[in-house]
Amino acid sequence: MEEAGGKPRVRDLLKGVSIDPGKLKSLEEAGSRLTEACKILDHALRDLGVYGLASVYEGLRGCTEEYTVVYNRAKKPYYYWYLKCTGRDKRVKSIYLGKSPEGYNAVKDTARAASEVVVAVEKLRGVVEELDKALRDLTDKLTQLTMASAVEAARKSSALNTT
Repeated sequence: MEEAGGKPRVRDLLKGVSIDPGKLKSLEEAGSRLTEACKILDHALRDLGVYGLASVYEGLRGCTEEYTVVYNRAKKPYYYWYLKCTGRDKRVKSIYLGKSPEGYNAVKDTARAASEVVVAVEKLRGVVEELDKALRDLTDKLTQLTMASAVEAARKSSALNTT
């Protein structure tokens, strides 16, 4: 089944390809469901405030925890935790954390996890959009191929009927 020159014919290349319009439709629907699932995930994360937590983490970047001695009026030393952050104006701002930084660490760890989720969701959204576009392109090309095959079959049928 080869043409002169040893090249395979187009119909031989397409022997294993089954182009069922119903399956093409289900392929398009699968891509749409993925896009919809991403939107649902995005709304759920917004409702939980995950995007706000991620922005908190961005605000904490560059801040350091510092255990500082503070003296009262009687010159008695007390030790407290402070968060030292450099602002846009390059001035260091101190935020009181208390006797233990545990509450701050819990917020920071949660905000870091939220930030990682936001980055992962953004990557996922990009991949799903790219996949949906590729699936739509594939179904368009397969539809064109189906139409071209039908035209070719009709042409051969009419050629056989005229002879």
